[in-house]
Amino acid sequence: MQAARITHISQRAPETWQEAMERFLRWKTAQGCAPRTIRWYGEIVETFFSWFPTAWSPVCKDCLFAFPSQDGISPTTYNVQLRALRPFCVE
Repeated sequence: MQAARITHISQRAPETWQEAMERFLRWKTAQGCAPRTIRWYGEIVETFFSWFPTAWSPVCKDCLFAFPSQDGISPTTYNVQLRALRPFCVE
């Protein structure tokens, strides 16, 4: 059996955060992430963009660090939220 060939990979950047999230979640699924992990990524990213709707812009980096550092959250919560957002924004 011959392996399938990839003939074309789109280099078009996502226009919206929803499109980027959809691609990201498909990529994580292809990597073998558990369904619970996929849902976790989706929930954190959706919450982030509900708090910072204009974050799909060059100022995303500032929003990325402002989101988990809200008043009254524990260091653990900060790290959990940052751990979910980092792969979405970087990878």
